[in-house]
Amino acid sequence: MVGVDDKTVIRFAALRPDRTVLPLVAVAGARGKSTVSLMLEAILRAAGGSVASWVSSGVYVDGERLEGELRPWSRVLLAARYGELDAVIQELEAAVVVGAGLPERTYPLAILTTICGNDDGCRLSMATELEERSMQAVVDAVRDDGCIVVNGDDLSVVSVANASNSNVVMFAMHPDNPVLQRHLDSGFNALWVEDGELVYGDRSAHLPIIDVARIPATLGGAFMFQIQNAMAAAAAAIHLGVGTRIIAGSLGSFHPARDTQPGACNIVQVNGARVVVDAPLETWTLKMLARGIKQQSHRRSIVVSSCFENLGREDGREAGRLLGRLGGVVILHAEPENRQQLAAIKSGIALNLVPPLVMVLQTETEAIERMNSTIGQGDTGLILTENPTWVLDLLSDY
Repeated sequence: MVGVDDKTVIRFAALRPDRTVLPLVAVAGARGKSTVSLMLEAILRAAGGSVASWVSSGVYVDGERLEGELRPWSRVLLAARYGELDAVIQELEAAVVVGAGLPERTYPLAILTTICGNDDGCRLSMATELEERSMQAVVDAVRDDGCIVVNGDDLSVVSVANASNSNVVMFAMHPDNPVLQRHLDSGFNALWVEDGELVYGDRSAHLPIIDVARIPATLGGAFMFQIQNAMAAAAAAIHLGVGTRIIAGSLGSFHPARDTQPGACNIVQVNGARVVVDAPLETWTLKMLARGIKQQSHRRSIVVSSCFENLGREDGREAGRLLGRLGGVVILHAEPENRQQLAAIKSGIALNLVPPLVMVLQTETEAIERMNSTIGQGDTGLILTENPTWVLDLLSDY
């Protein structure tokens, strides 16, 4: 087994095989890119590095947001070229990658989060085809002497990564994952969860890193996708020589912040209850979210949701079915012109053996105020919104 100690390589030498190489880290996937990017940034900064990142909310240098995007990003790349930055993390959107392309054999490190999480409905969509083409371009952009961090739980991601000549570090939720087992049998290292603990190792031995329930973003270990995001960031950090205690400390204090990650499973306290604010765009991401809420220990659940106007009628029905599985109370809000979509959501909720109590209000403000007047100690709230920044600002007043 390759040893991992707490002696940190401050300059992250794997990102600088020679002086001509920019210390770029590409992060690609349909979900989790910002979370993985900011988790990794927090780890590398805790390790003493100077780190820049370009995520969906903007360009940051050592935690400070810069004005604009393209111009500051050009300055970031120039600073990296002259050795003023130790790592530059770039979140890559599929449409931009496919439309503009990426230079081949450029990135010393790439992280592949997820495409569909093996959801059959998602795998047949045009958006998934775009994500696969984008991820293939990212793989082609990694240097032959570089490294790719791969989600072993997503077969589409594994399939794309298999075409690479680069080193692969894999992560997976369960040690008995067949893909992970083959990876370990080939003599490689990986990360997985064993007895509730994130571990790193090979076929012969493994090293504990952190209990996943101690990572705040996972909602006590209930959100599997957030555990996977933490594993992705930890795998990249280990590859760069960061010690496990630094990784554990950073993950144990990481919260998706409303200014950098609005709507990315932000967790806030309201009347002694934990309320999750998210902005799912597809039913497969809602399924992952609902599974985590259902598994998390709580007295009851209260859901506030729009009618998913961006989804078709059948997807709306499926979204309703997923919301109905949570039990408790579902508070829907819909404008009069969305009556048909509201009916689809309600019909999906009614498919459950024991449907929740359903309330319908006209505005999101009314729905959130009703939740806040009802929710209490031991409850879990879930707000599904298209306006996460506004919702988080509203909740901060309570």
